Amino acid sequence: LSDKGAHHTRMMEFLLPYLPLIAYVLVLLFITLYAVLSSIEFGIAAFMAPKNPLVSRSDVERYFGPAWEATNVFLIFSMVGLVMFFPSVVPALAGLYTLVSTALLFFLLRVLGIFGVFYAESDNRIFRLMFAAGSLLAPLTLSGVFNYALTGMLPSFPPSTLLWALWGTVGSAIFMLSSSFVQHIGRVTASATRLLQIELAASGVFLLSAGGVLAFFPSLIEPGIAPTIVFLVIVIVTVLAVMLAERHHPFASFLVHALAVATLIFGA
Repeated sequence: LSDKGAHHTRMMEFLLPYLPLIAYVLVLLFITLYAVLSSIEFGIAAFMAPKNPLVSRSDVERYFGPAWEATNVFLIFSMVGLVMFFPSVVPALAGLYTLVSTALLFFLLRVLGIFGVFYAESDNRIFRLMFAAGSLLAPLTLSGVFNYALTGMLPSFPPSTLLWALWGTVGSAIFMLSSSFVQHIGRVTASATRLLQIELAASGVFLLSAGGVLAFFPSLIEPGIAPTIVFLVIVIVTVLAVMLAERHHPFASFLVHALAVATLIFGA
């Protein structure tokens, strides 16, 4: 027993200096997984909104339904990890009440749209529009949390340059990831060309917006070279993803796009 106790003590002494790093990595990993998986969901909702949907309801039910059961698990893990590992942030969360409440209203709109789209007897575009509007407005609203984290202030109107950059980053990431993922099932959809165009356009907006967000970091942290390195990695990874997309490797393109998003989250 004494040997086991001594071994346990040595292990704890070894791990102790790395515990803050482990905590950061776990929380950021859960946030990244949620961001990637939820982007697929939100983008699909937008693709169903047009009069001639880019993705059919049967495709969504067949390929994407199971993912919806797992996505919010990572959001719960990230929130629990944030509060558990970094309890000092809890008082600051009170300032986000209005922002989070507004986002929850958009999530409610999204849920109402889901019921109408997937459980109604006949197709009704109003429900598809509700599904799309709630799916896009909720994450755009929540992007204000990052504005609060960087500046200590809630988003205001007219929007600041940083808020525009955050909106652009979140919106383009949604369309970039979802379009590349949906193309993976190109055998059952007739919209592959349109989806590729969306992916290429969203990739360009993502680069500009991510650069705009990272441009604020040199004034907040030192050394300022770190955000530049992160942005260069994002550029290289995104260009690689676009090359894979143009060569008709959509799922590989999706994985590399996800790596670009992960680089931004971990780097920032």
